[in-house]
Amino acid sequence: MLGPLIALLSALTAGSLAYAFTGGLPLSANAYSRRLANTSGVGAGDTTWLKIGRRAMQSRSLSHYLPIARLQADLPWAHLGGKWKKWQAEEIVGLSLAGAGIGLAMGLVAFEGGLLALAVAGMGFYIPILLVRSAANDMKRLFRRQLPEMVQVVAAEVGAGTSIETALARLADSPTVVGQVFTDLMARSRGKTLFSTDDHTEAALQTTAARWDVPELTNLIAQLNMVQRRGVYGAEVLSGLAKRTATVYLGERERKAEALETSLLMPLTLFFFVPFLAMVLGPIFVQLFSVL
Repeated sequence: MLGPLIALLSALTAGSLAYAFTGGLPLSANAYSRRLANTSGVGAGDTTWLKIGRRAMQSRSLSHYLPIARLQADLPWAHLGGKWKKWQAEEIVGLSLAGAGIGLAMGLVAFEGGLLALAVAGMGFYIPILLVRSAANDMKRLFRRQLPEMVQVVAAEVGAGTSIETALARLADSPTVVGQVFTDLMARSRGKTLFSTDDHTEAALQTTAARWDVPELTNLIAQLNMVQRRGVYGAEVLSGLAKRTATVYLGERERKAEALETSLLMPLTLFFFVPFLAMVLGPIFVQLFSVL
C-alpha cells in the first residue's frame, strides 16, 4: 500500500532535484549554456559537477541543506594529502547530488519504491562528502600530532634571538603538514601586516588561519600575536603552549583508546554476532517451520 506512494514521492523528489539543477532552463544546449553562464558565471571550461553544484546552491529550496561550509573547511586539508586536488566545494556538492539522483533511480528500480530507495539515494549523496571528510580528518590528525614539536622548534629559535617572522618562514620550509599549512598562511599574508598592533586590528595571519578551521592553529596564531606585541617571554609562552597542545592531544588519544571497545561493540554485533546466529539458528528454524 505504501510502496506506490513512496515511489511517487521519490519520483517527485528526483524531479524537484532535476528542476533545481536546471532552474527550468530550456532543453536546447546552446540556450542552456548561455543562460547558465549569464546567471552563475559558469564558463565553457567548467565541469558538469561544478555546474550542477552552482545551480543547486542558487536554489533557495536546496542551498540551506547543502553542507557547503563544511566542505570548504575540509577540502584544504584533503588537498594537503594529495586527494581531491582539482575539486572545488561546489563540484563535490554537484557530485553528491548526482550520486543521490543515481542512487534514487537505482533504488526505485531495485526496490520498487520503498524506504530503501530513499536510503540508497542518501548513500549516493553522502559518499563523496564522507570521502572528503575522511581525507581531511587524516591530515588534521597528522597536523595535531606534529604541532607540539614544531611549536617547540619555533620557541627555541625565538629564545635564541630569532624574530618570529624568520622562525615562521623556516617553519614553512619544513617538510611537514604543519610546514605546508604555514606555507599557505605566509603566502596568503604576503604584503600584509602579519601581526596586529592593537586590540582593534586583526592580523593577516589570524584572518588566513580561519580558512583551516582548526582551534589549535587559531590559538597558536593568537599566542604568536601576543608575543610579537609584548616582545618579551616569547620562548616561555610558546614552550608552554607546545606542552599544553601535546597534553591535550595525548589526552584525546587516551580517551579515544578507552572508548574503542565501546565503539566496536555495535559493528561486532551487526557484522559478526548476528550473521553467526543466523548461520547457526537459520537451518533449525527452517526445519521447524517445515514441520509445522
